[in-house]
Amino acid sequence: MKSSGMISVIMTCHNEEAYIAQAVGSVLDQAAFDRVCEILIVNDGSTDRSGAILEKLAGENSKLKVLSAAGVGPSAARNLALAEAKGEYIAILDGDDIWAPGKLELQLPVIERDPRIGLVYGDFYDFSKDDMSDCRLMRVRQFDAGMENLLETYFVEGGPIIPSTTIIRAKVFETVEPFNVSLRLNEDAELFLRIAEQWSFQYVPGKLLFKRVHARNLTARIDTQLPAAEAITAQLVNRNPRLKNYASRRMARRYGRAGSDCLSK
Repeated sequence: MKSSGMISVIMTCHNEEAYIAQAVGSVLDQAAFDRVCEILIVNDGSTDRSGAILEKLAGENSKLKVLSAAGVGPSAARNLALAEAKGEYIAILDGDDIWAPGKLELQLPVIERDPRIGLVYGDFYDFSKDDMSDCRLMRVRQFDAGMENLLETYFVEGGPIIPSTTIIRAKVFETVEPFNVSLRLNEDAELFLRIAEQWSFQYVPGKLLFKRVHARNLTARIDTQLPAAEAITAQLVNRNPRLKNYASRRMARRYGRAGSDCLSK
């Protein structure tokens, strides 16, 4: 039985001793923390001090529960937490990201007012410096619950929808399989595409998230992310033949974005 009106926060941690306490602190600092029934953190094979930090945090707050995994990766780790979750709503937070204090307070009324909405999300700030002096607002595409062509638009245009900005209705996972454990890249977008096949999305404006940006390997993006996007495209078209006419546009945008990123560097 799900806890009506309550939120399960799910987090993963792999060697994030420098960031995990701040991430957890941003949950504890939520204006709507009274609506959080549990914080489920999967320590996914960390070999640094993350485990000790998490155990200390769990000893200080009864809502926090630490689960253990042996380096299974983000998808399987999130699924482990999902299987334990008791809340009516699921809020994802990566172990190196930081929620703004009003994040849940802004989003909860939106997802509660319309049973068609399976997922709410929003804009975010990215930063790479610890003092956040390089913080930049990143605006995302705005989908709303009244859209009739959500799947087609999200399939082609993307969002991006950042997992740490989302709240997902737990009932979604009665009709949609959780994260695809065979994927190590684009696993979040692949899940959100499957949700879009059956549910509505709603953009929520306001300050929601500070996302930490780490140095990226652009060669890896071209060599691995683009083939992963090709595979996901093929899977979606196989399930939804009407998307076939959109597939080339989807991939053209992704190749163009990868090329722009390379040039910008």
